[in-house]
Amino acid sequence: MKPPHLGSASTAAEEYFARTFEEGLPGYRSRQVGGRDLLAMTKTALLRALTITDELPRTHWVWQPGYAIQTVNVRRLGDFCQFSLREDPSDELALWARIGMALSGDHSEFGRDSFKILRRRAGFDAAWPVYAACFVQRIWASSEQVRLGPFLRESGLLEKAGATIDAIRERRDPYIDVFEVEEFTREYAAECLEIALWEAPA
Repeated sequence: MKPPHLGSASTAAEEYFARTFEEGLPGYRSRQVGGRDLLAMTKTALLRALTITDELPRTHWVWQPGYAIQTVNVRRLGDFCQFSLREDPSDELALWARIGMALSGDHSEFGRDSFKILRRRAGFDAAWPVYAACFVQRIWASSEQVRLGPFLRESGLLEKAGATIDAIRERRDPYIDVFEVEEFTREYAAECLEIALWEAPA
């Protein structure tokens, strides 16, 4: 995914990102567009995808049917990702934008389907799905599991993610602090990790 130039995001996209994504995840403010950590990757993708969506002609499939609200929003962003992945199932921008949307926790998944594809790319960091799953699990607490354990095992990422898992369990992973969400403490992240990793005995 090519990161957008800082000046390339439309004002509407930037404003929507700030009030919809950054408001719920303050850590985005400290992340640089084009960075290689989880939040930087999702911020880059969300801003770029929102900008592209906003700049599409309103006759484009993404903007059909023509509802009264013709400004960029998360529903149209989802339609953009759907359109892009229909054209190219490995479209990196759309995959990362979907992970960014998953971090809002509207559904009890953490971008699992996107990570399944992205894990085959050079430079993939096994820590990314671990952080994403922990963050989404915090919303669902113990009411629903995000199923990180099966994902890591089936994807062959469990060993590669081991150092991150150990650091979160031992409350010494500094990346948890980057999210800047008050209730997402290192202690709570460790609890969320155990829920997300749990698998029923065979």
